[in-house]
Amino acid sequence: MMFSHPAHELPVLGLIQHCRPDLLFLTRVDSAGEQEREEFARQGLDRLDLLENATFFGIPEADVHRWLLQGDASGVLELRARILAWLTQHRPDAVFGDAFELTNVVHDLARATLDSALRAYTLTHPCRNFELPLACRTAPEPWSFHFQEFPGETAHAFLLDEAQMRTKKQVADWMGTRFKEAAVGAQVFPLEREVYREVPARRDYTVPPAGLMLHYDEWGKAQVARGKYKEPILFASHFVPLVRQLP
Repeated sequence: MMFSHPAHELPVLGLIQHCRPDLLFLTRVDSAGEQEREEFARQGLDRLDLLENATFFGIPEADVHRWLLQGDASGVLELRARILAWLTQHRPDAVFGDAFELTNVVHDLARATLDSALRAYTLTHPCRNFELPLACRTAPEPWSFHFQEFPGETAHAFLLDEAQMRTKKQVADWMGTRFKEAAVGAQVFPLEREVYREVPARRDYTVPPAGLMLHYDEWGKAQVARGKYKEPILFASHFVPLVRQLP
C-alpha cells in the first residue's frame, strides 16, 4: 500500500490488519504545521507490529506544491524512480493507493505517479492496481463530501470482523487525541467496511473524473482571496502539465 500522507492508513486499518502489507508513505505533511504526523503514524503502526513493514520517504509537502507551481517535472520523475525502486524491492502482486478524487492535489499526483511507476514495474511482474477513496465532492456546496466511497460506482468492500473493528477504533481514537484531522476522520469514515476498486488501465489524468467537483481549484482560489496564498494550484494549469510528462 502506498499513501501520499501519513494517517491515510487509518481508514483502511482493517485491510492492513488482514493483509499485513508493505507500506510506503510519500510525504511527512509539514506544510500545514503537522510536523509530528509522521511520528504518530510510526507509533500507530508499532502498536500493530507493522512498523518494520513501513517505508517513509519524508518528502516535505511544500516541495510537492513547488513542483506543481513551478512545473518542475524533475521532482516528480525522481519520485517515480523511488516508487519504482520500492516496487522492485518488494515485488508485490497487488498495490493499493490513494484514489483520483480532485479533492487534494497531492493525493492525485501521488496516484498518477504510482500508475506511471507501475507501468514500468508490470513489464516484468504482473501486478493488480487498486485505489482507496478518502473524500470527494459531487455537489457545489464546498463541504458536501462523500467519505470513503466511490459515488455511483461499483466497488469491492472488505468487511471487518469484530476484532479488526475494535483494533481499528482503538488506533483511531489514540491517534485522534494527537492531531485534529485524525479525530475528524474517526468520526466520518465507516468503521465496519472499507471499499476499493481496480484502477482502469491507462487512465487519462488530464481529464477530471466525471461527476466530481474540482475541489482543490475552488479551495485554492478561496484561500488566495483571503490572502493566505499568492497563487492557487489548479488542475488544468499545474496538475495536468506535470502528469503529461510522466512516462
